[in-house]
Amino acid sequence: MPEQQIFFDPERKRWKRLRRILDATAVLSTLVVIGFIFNVIRSQQLPELLLPNPKHKYRALPEPSILERTKNQHPARRKTGRKPSEIPLNTGEGLRAAYYVQDDPASYSSLKEHIHQIDMLFPQWLHVDSPNGTLMMMSGDNLREYPVIDSAAVHDPDDLNKVKHVIQAAKEDTEIFPSINNFNPHTQE
Repeated sequence: MPEQQIFFDPERKRWKRLRRILDATAVLSTLVVIGFIFNVIRSQQLPELLLPNPKHKYRALPEPSILERTKNQHPARRKTGRKPSEIPLNTGEGLRAAYYVQDDPASYSSLKEHIHQIDMLFPQWLHVDSPNGTLMMMSGDNLREYPVIDSAAVHDPDDLNKVKHVIQAAKEDTEIFPSINNFNPHTQE
C-alpha cells in the first residue's frame, strides 16, 4: 500500500483558508488594542457606587500632663526609691540585673543602650586563676593581667572608667557588683 501524505496540499486550499483566518484575527486584535488605548487616553469616569460616604469624627488627642510624661520615661518596674541592694528578695519589687563582659564590644554597646533599665550590673572584671589565690584583673585592652591589690595600691577594675562614665552620663543609680570567676583568659582554661 503506497503511503499517502496526510498534510500534503498541492493546491494550497488549506493555506488560503488559514491565511484568511489569521488576517481576520490580526485585524480584530488590532481593533481591540486601539479601542483599549483610546479608552485609556480618554479616561472615562466610572459610575459611583451607591454607598453612603463615611463620616469621620476626627479630634485632637489630649496633651499628656507632666505627671504622665515623667511616668512614661522610666518603665514601671521599681516601686520604691531604695537602692537595689537594700530590697529584700521576693517582695514583688521588679529589679533588673545585667552582666557586662569587658572584652566584648557588643556587651558595651548593649550596656549603653539599656543602662536606663538596669538596676544591678555584674561586670566580669575579677579573676582568681592562680594556685595562690591572688585576685587578678585584666587591663582595659585585655592584653595584660595584673593583681588588683599590690604593694603600692589597690587598682580600680574599671581602669578606663567606661562603665562609670556610662552610668554617670545616664544619671542612673545602677549599682555595680563585680563578679569573680576562675577563668584564665590567656590559657582559655
